[in-house]
Amino acid sequence: MPVGKPRLSEKDMAAIRTWIESGAQPSVAGKKVEVSLNQQDIIPIMLLRCTSCHGPQHQEGGLDLRTRAGMLRGGKSGPAMILGNSAGSLILQKVQSGDMPPKKGLLDAGVKPVTPVEIEKISRWIDAGAPEGTVKPDVASTEPDPLVTDKDRQFWAFQPPRAAKPPKVTQTARVRNPIDAFLLKKLEEKGLSLSPEADRLTLIRRAYFDLTGLPPSLPKPRLFSPTPIRWPTKN
Repeated sequence: MPVGKPRLSEKDMAAIRTWIESGAQPSVAGKKVEVSLNQQDIIPIMLLRCTSCHGPQHQEGGLDLRTRAGMLRGGKSGPAMILGNSAGSLILQKVQSGDMPPKKGLLDAGVKPVTPVEIEKISRWIDAGAPEGTVKPDVASTEPDPLVTDKDRQFWAFQPPRAAKPPKVTQTARVRNPIDAFLLKKLEEKGLSLSPEADRLTLIRRAYFDLTGLPPSLPKPRLFSPTPIRWPTKN
């Protein structure tokens, strides 16, 4: 890449990699645009790497890192963060020093350590006062869904079921239920008809093949047939 042009240099690839890892933040005229952060950007970092020891099942040191309130409440060592002061916040100090989360625990779980970009996010969030942000609940409403067009709504699977009147057919004697009428109507349009009705012996053989995958032994079908049975044989 790019096709038909010289390969990107290692410097260019490193720049792209850094941009992606930093959250692909936009820029204007070469200047980085600061994107406001809230707890929805930070909590996933904690859930991935910290809540096995500071979560619903285990809260070592009495610390719960699942929520902003839990970080402010802290544990035995005090609050995990101080609003507006990331440098004085225990959570950032532990992460920056590499003491937490324990690297061995991360390796055992197959989770990579906290990245420099994520550490920078945590620092910015705390310095900004750890804003919570607002997330609208995803609940059903009577408002039209903007992702579904009027054309989409006409798709047959989204239509309410309606009783359909069985069509008229020529061979009415072959119709035992409304479904037969619909099937027979389509067949008659092509000059075809339903297959002859299966006899009792054929039905029991079909049932055995469906249920066991094997044909029935001779004594059992005799119970269903009033006449002597002769199995078809190959020449």
